[in-house]
Amino acid sequence: MGNLPIKKWNIRQKYLNSLIITGLLLLITLLMQQTVAQPLPMKEQNIEIVMRQAQAWSEQDVQVIANDFAEDAVFIAAGFKFQGKQQIKQAAQNYFQQFHHTSVKIKRIVIEGKQGAVEWDWRDQERKTGKKGYAEDAIIFELENNKIIYWREYIEKQKV
Repeated sequence: MGNLPIKKWNIRQKYLNSLIITGLLLLITLLMQQTVAQPLPMKEQNIEIVMRQAQAWSEQDVQVIANDFAEDAVFIAAGFKFQGKQQIKQAAQNYFQQFHHTSVKIKRIVIEGKQGAVEWDWRDQERKTGKKGYAEDAIIFELENNKIIYWREYIEKQKV
């Protein structure tokens, strides 16, 4: 009879432990689902767009380049101003007709709210002449509703 209370205690303790473990597993599962379901915070979204742009230019993916821009976006670079998504897409297509082997290496991204800046190194090669190009590029951009509405490049061409 002396062991009976201990046995009851052990059974209760095991039951309680299994309830705690089950509860913790349920909580972890719910937290993981919530984390996956939530959109990225604005800073991470902006960084993701910059990285996607760098990759799209490197891969000559005009559609991905254009998809990140709002319908009425402004793109300014090296004396050119393109107004609207369609002009920006056409400008990218024209660029890729003249240049290939484009590579973009991001050096720095700075994000402040829905605005940001990026510094990247740009390399390409003229299709016609084979001449290689290199530029250090600084870009100021602004986003609205996860789309680029303003993109201005300050390009410093370097001798290769």
